[in-house]
Amino acid sequence: MIRLSRPREPRTVALGFGVTVTLKPLSFAVYRAAIHSAERRAREMATEVGLIEAAGGSILDIPSPHDRDGMRGLRDQFLLQALARHAIIGWDGVGDDAGDPAPVTPEAADALICGHPLIAERFELEYLRDITELVAEGNGSGAAPTGTSAAAPVTAATAAPAESPAPMDGEARTAASAPMTNTLP
Repeated sequence: MIRLSRPREPRTVALGFGVTVTLKPLSFAVYRAAIHSAERRAREMATEVGLIEAAGGSILDIPSPHDRDGMRGLRDQFLLQALARHAIIGWDGVGDDAGDPAPVTPEAADALICGHPLIAERFELEYLRDITELVAEGNGSGAAPTGTSAAAPVTAATAAPAESPAPMDGEARTAASAPMTNTLP
């Protein structure tokens, strides 16, 4: 069963390393907008990298446009950056270069996600928890991975083997059972 009521209040989450963030609730529109933004940015980046490489340059921190896994990783990074920019409305344990508390800005959220992979992973887990719980709620009635519902009770009797639709005489039966040969020249 799916619950229709979803959390509407911000929540505070510990991401580890002394960092806690206050997050706005996730909506479908924000989630889909972040996905589209991430895909667009990854395509743009692949084009730009291709142009730079074609001119003889190189970029060390960005995967090759031909590296599918690398480009998927870049897209995932952009997705988390877009979600963090939307979601994080406060934090503790995040400092600027001087060690002073850093204000929450889009650029600071990007830096947190890009510069700290373990925090980014924990952010993803915690912020997308509602979606993963929703998927888990639906798993009780979802289709089986093989396309069959093995756990469902059998509702029909097993069919008997089919008989030949017309009786065969001896000559036709022999021809039907003989191995086929290639008669083309």
